Amino acid sequence: MYGEESETKWMLKSLIERVEEEDGGVRRMIRAEVDSAWRSLGSLCKSRWDKTTQTPAGEHEYMDIIIAGTRYIIDTSPAAQYTIARPTDHYASMLQLFPQVLVCKGAELKKLVS
Repeated sequence: MYGEESETKWMLKSLIERVEEEDGGVRRMIRAEVDSAWRSLGSLCKSRWDKTTQTPAGEHEYMDIIIAGTRYIIDTSPAAQYTIARPTDHYASMLQLFPQVLVCKGAELKKLVS
């Protein structure tokens, strides 16, 4: 499909960012079309976890797709799962370091979270 891996990642990220820029009904319509296209390549995934003494219960959605034999994880709001009610200025500035859209290979994601 695309010659270089970085070109594929750039293409995926730019598609998602265009959807995120749209407003209202147009955004929902575009998002539905993109979600439909992703399902032919992979799937929309949901992670859920129960409440513990140290963490509240929660869930997170991301896309897991395969293009030309390479697995990509796409997260349209990676900082969202770290949002808290009353962040300090320092914490809020740390959230600004997250990309608006994360597109990476599975192995790259493992490096990021370890």
